[in-house]
Order: sequence, then C-alpha cells, then structure tokens
Amino acid sequence: MIDPQTAIVDVPLAFFDVETTGLNPTLGHRVVEVGIVIGVGDTILTEYQQLVNPQRASDPGALRVHGITDAMVREAPLFAHIVDQVLSLLDGAVFVGHNALFDMGFLRAELERAQRPRPRIAALDTLTLARECWYAPSYSLDNLCRGLGIRKHGHRALGDAEATRQLFRQIREVLAEQEVRTLADYYDVQGRRLDWRSVRSVAQPIEPPPVIREAMKSGALLWIRYADARGNSTERTVRPVEVTGRPGQTYLRAFCYLRQSERTFAIERIREMRVIDDDCVADGGADSA
Repeated sequence: MIDPQTAIVDVPLAFFDVETTGLNPTLGHRVVEVGIVIGVGDTILTEYQQLVNPQRASDPGALRVHGITDAMVREAPLFAHIVDQVLSLLDGAVFVGHNALFDMGFLRAELERAQRPRPRIAALDTLTLARECWYAPSYSLDNLCRGLGIRKHGHRALGDAEATRQLFRQIREVLAEQEVRTLADYYDVQGRRLDWRSVRSVAQPIEPPPVIREAMKSGALLWIRYADARGNSTERTVRPVEVTGRPGQTYLRAFCYLRQSERTFAIERIREMRVIDDDCVADGGADSA
C-alpha cells in the first residue's frame, strides 16, 4: 500500500468508472463497460476502455443513460476474460471514483463471479470530496462538470473516468489552499479511507412507500413537490424506478422529466406526491420550476 504521508501529487491514481445494466449488483446487475485512467499529478500514464458482455439485458433506465445496447456487447469479452488486465492497472494505485462505492460494489461482485480474490484497495471519492469544496444543487458528475467548465461528452466509462480526473484536479487545487496535501489528509477530509469493508454500506433495495409502490406496480408517473438542501421547492413529474436506502436515509431513483435524466431524490425531501397518468406529460414533461 502507498504511504499515506505521500504528497497527493506523487500518488498514482486510478480513475475508475463502470457502466452497468442497472444500479444494484446484489440484484444481479452486471458491468457492461470499464474505463480507467491512470495518472500521477497532471500526467496521464495509461488509459483503458473495454466493453463487457454482461450475459443479461440492460434495464431501460440504464440504457437511456449510457446507450450501450445489447447488440454492442454481444461479442464483447466476459469480465472474467479482462479481469487480469483490470487488476494489473489498479495494482499499486489509489482507486478514485465519483461515488466510488458504486463502482467498487460492481467490481467486487464481478471479482466474486470470476472467483478471483479481492486485492487490497484504498479509495478516494470525488463525490464526497466535492461536497467539502463547493456548494452545488446537485453533486452528480454531470452537474459538477457543467459548473466547473469541465468538458464531458456523453455518459461512457472512459469519458466519465477522464471527467473524474479533471474534477479531482480542481478539488486538489481547492484543498491545497487549505493545506490538504498528503494522501492521509485526503482520507481525513472525506472522513475515512474507503476499502472493501466500506462497500457493505452501499444502499440496498427496500420496500417503497405506498404511493410510490402503486406507481411502480402500475407503471404510472408520480407528481412530486421536492425541496433541495436549501429548502427551495420544484414540482416534478417522474417515473419511479427503485427505492433504495440505509437506516435513516431512503432514496427514490426515477426518471425526471424536468431534467430529462435519471435522478435520485431523498424521500424525506418529497413534500407532496401523487400518482398521475402519462397524459399529464406532454412535449417534454409537465414539470415546473
């Protein structure tokens, strides 16, 4: 493992992203693409991108996000066939991801399927670190890139890994002004060093509230009034996909017609909600800011 007192600019970092068939590996969802950028400081050493045959179809919501069709991966290698190359790239580097536990959870599941032992790992999460650097209405990678002037095209694994690298560079500049300079300092800022044990805290599916369950069962839409972290409310029309959570934190994952993308909503911030018909959405959605 890398000495935690090493200056962050001297630490080999593996910026890692996966595209998947869905959001939860415990429900059998699989990796469909891997993207890795290895860098030290501002220097890129290696880039890697590979489509993967997941041996199952992608959920419609996941397909809308990454656009990787079943036909595109039909002739791609299985994850077990690329696992050695992936592990070789990660060896000796600190893992960095945006919502790193998501990517680590899928990597762990694929390693288990391939019957490969998990290597020692230490990870940084740009989602957590970004929260310590800036206020933003959303800390999604897309939103942060727009706000910080980072060019990001589409939603594919290598592009997201490179966008994460550029985001980390700006995080590094902000934290350097606060005398946060070593790997140990970064662990302190994000609250802990992430490792495989941390993956156990990834949100798992739970029983949805009755109104959401009704919409999911019938395939209907939901109208919600949602409050952001500052208490500002927006009215949105959403198509619910999944409710996940952990004790004290419950989230609705849904396609939001206001933003025209999948979003995650803290259920405690939903002030009102009701089931509506598809006819309520026309010309791009009936949401109002």
